[in-house]
Amino acid sequence: MYKIIFTILTLTLFAQSCSDEPTAPQEEVNPEIISVRLDQQWDLSSGEITLVEAKVSDPQGPADLKNVVLKVKNTSAETVFTDSLYDDGGLNGSTDLIAGDGVFRNVFLPIDITLKEGEYTFVFEVMDKAGHAAENIEQPVTFLALAQASVTKIDAPSLLPSGSGPIIITATAAIKDNAFGAVKMFMDLRQNDQSVLSKPIRMANDGNTASSGDLLAGDSLYTYKMDSTFAAGKQGTYTLRFYAQNNVGAKSDAIDQEIVLENKVGKILLTTVPESITRPAEGFAQALITAKINDPQGLADIDSVYFNSSKPDGNPASGNPFVMVDNGLAFNIANPFVEAGDAVEGDGTFSLTILVDNTNLPGVYTFTFYLRDKAGNLSSALIDSIEVK
Repeated sequence: MYKIIFTILTLTLFAQSCSDEPTAPQEEVNPEIISVRLDQQWDLSSGEITLVEAKVSDPQGPADLKNVVLKVKNTSAETVFTDSLYDDGGLNGSTDLIAGDGVFRNVFLPIDITLKEGEYTFVFEVMDKAGHAAENIEQPVTFLALAQASVTKIDAPSLLPSGSGPIIITATAAIKDNAFGAVKMFMDLRQNDQSVLSKPIRMANDGNTASSGDLLAGDSLYTYKMDSTFAAGKQGTYTLRFYAQNNVGAKSDAIDQEIVLENKVGKILLTTVPESITRPAEGFAQALITAKINDPQGLADIDSVYFNSSKPDGNPASGNPFVMVDNGLAFNIANPFVEAGDAVEGDGTFSLTILVDNTNLPGVYTFTFYLRDKAGNLSSALIDSIEVK
C-alpha cells in the first residue's frame, strides 16, 4: 500500500516539474512590410505614370509571399482603388527590377486612381501562402489638379558669334487653361541628342533686367542673357531645347531650335620676360615670366597657356612645354609649377617663375608662347627671349 502511494506521489512531482519548464519560443511566421516608397503629392493633370514600391520580408523567404495589395481610401475610409504590386522582374510592366528580391512595385496613372482632388490614404496589405498577414502600413497622399505647363513661343538666335555681347533669349509659358502661370522654364543645350551641360539652365522671370534681361517679374515671359562666354569649350552646331515644368515637376513638350556656336581662338596680348639673368655661383637665380591673354569666349575657354624654350645652342629645353598658371599663388621653390609666382587669380595674366643655376648654358634662350582653348584652337605664336649671363 505504501509503495503504491509513493509511486503516485513521485509521478505527480515529476509532472509538476515538467510543467514548470519554460516553453520554446514560437517560430516567426508572419511577413513584414519593411518600407514603402511613393510620392506624397500626385498631379491629376499629369500624363506620367507614378511609381509605388514596397519592400517586404518573410521568415520563410520571398517565395512564401502570396500577394502585396495596394488599397486607396478616401477621407470617408471608402476604398476607391485596389491593385497589386509585383516582384516579377517587370514581366507585366510593373517596372520591378529583380524578380524574387522582396521588392514589389507597380506604376499608376493618377487619373486611374481617382478623378477628384483631395487627401487619400494608401494602404499596403501583405499575405503569405499560409494566410499569415503583415501589419498594414498606411501613407497619406494628396491628389491635386495642377496646371500642365507648356512652351508656346521662343525667340533665340541661330548663331552666337565669337566675341558676341549679351543677347536676350526668351520663351513664353502657358498653362492648359490658357492663363499664364508661375511655372519653371528651362533651356538645355544638346548635341547628338545628348545634353552638353552639367544641368539645364533655369530661365529667369524675376524682373532683374540688369542681371537676367527679364523685364517684368511673374509674367509669362522667361529670359536668359547669353553672350560669347556661353560657347566656352564648345564649337559647331547644337540644339537649344526649351521646356516648362509645373509645380510637381511634370514637364511640357519641348521646343527645339538649332544654334551655331562660334569659337575663335584667343590671343597672347603681351609677354614680360627680363632682358637678362645672371647665373649664381651657387643655388638658383629666378625670373618671373608672364603672358597677358584674351579669349573671345572668356577665361573659362582657356585650356592652357604655355611656352617652349630653345637653348642657346638651338636645342629644345628638356622641360618643354612650360605651362603657366593664373591662380594667384606666390612662388614656392618646393612646388614651382603650381605656386609659380602669379600675382592675381583669374585676371588673364598667366605666370611662371624660371630658375637658373651655374649649369645653364650662357647665351640667349628663346621662348615661344602659345594659347590653346577648350575647343582645340591654338593661337599664333609670340616669341620673346632672355639672355643668361
